[in-house]
Amino acid sequence: MEVVREPAPVRHGQSAYRGRADLGQPLRGVLKRFLAHAAQRVGPGMAISTRRVAMSAHHLFDDLVAALRVGVGLRRALGRGLLYLLTNARRSNPDRHRRKGRLRVGLLITQAA
Repeated sequence: MEVVREPAPVRHGQSAYRGRADLGQPLRGVLKRFLAHAAQRVGPGMAISTRRVAMSAHHLFDDLVAALRVGVGLRRALGRGLLYLLTNARRSNPDRHRRKGRLRVGLLITQAA
């Protein structure tokens, strides 16, 4: 008689793959950074917080992946997602960032050409 063991439950913060290389995490990070820069370039010159994008971008992934799987609606899903980020992921105090933060070295926020 063969004993079948169930896998141990995965606790919060643990990888389900345990020991295997999880390439999904770095890919998600790159995609979130891309979405932040895309929203900033599409928008009317407002500064976008990459941290806020990283915290809220998971809402966009469902629509984007569904559009990719079906092959229809990717442009609409991306447009709605970028509009969501422009509304909800703005930097809270760009003037302070120009004085004390990353923008103090003279970097400028660019607009789409």
